[in-house]
Amino acid sequence: MKIIAILRCSTRKQVQGNSLTDQEAQIRRYANKLNGEVIDFVKVQVSGSKMRVNAGVLMKTLEQARKQGASLMVSALDRLSRDAATLHVLRQQAQTTGVDVLVAGLEQSISKMDAISFGMLSSFCEWERTKIRERTTMATKQRSKGFGFGIADGNKARQASLEKRRKIADEWRKQIDLKGEIQQAIQLLRKPTLARIATILTGR
Repeated sequence: MKIIAILRCSTRKQVQGNSLTDQEAQIRRYANKLNGEVIDFVKVQVSGSKMRVNAGVLMKTLEQARKQGASLMVSALDRLSRDAATLHVLRQQAQTTGVDVLVAGLEQSISKMDAISFGMLSSFCEWERTKIRERTTMATKQRSKGFGFGIADGNKARQASLEKRRKIADEWRKQIDLKGEIQQAIQLLRKPTLARIATILTGR
């Protein structure tokens, strides 16, 4: 069995137990149990709420696995996405394309889970996203009031936020080869057809 592993983190500062190193170790253990070979590790730095099946790294990795006859593996379901709808679409694709998606922490394939169990797990991932957002909002409010951090400088905070967004955007651009995607879209649209337009809008 050939396996392509996806390692995802939201920020550079990962909490212990959810670091890229821990994810990799968990994936290797389950791959060894299945007598599988991990042929590639795809590292993604993006919020789980922004992982979508039809765009970015996840789409490219699914296509890579399909071409190489490999399965995908993550350490936990929320490493794929914290969006319930995305997880359901991914499960459907796994069932229809034959690209299986394995979750090391559960030692299960998402395409073989029963609908109720998968629905509960995906809903829990989305609930966690809501709670994370609430905690982040609360922490931001506390910082703006100077609780334990000193009085916040609005201009410096805005500049730091802008630089962070630019860095994330640059990393995303490199991960998905944005320039190559644009060039390919231009080639497709030189002789537009419904099929080609659908390819660009929905992702390959």
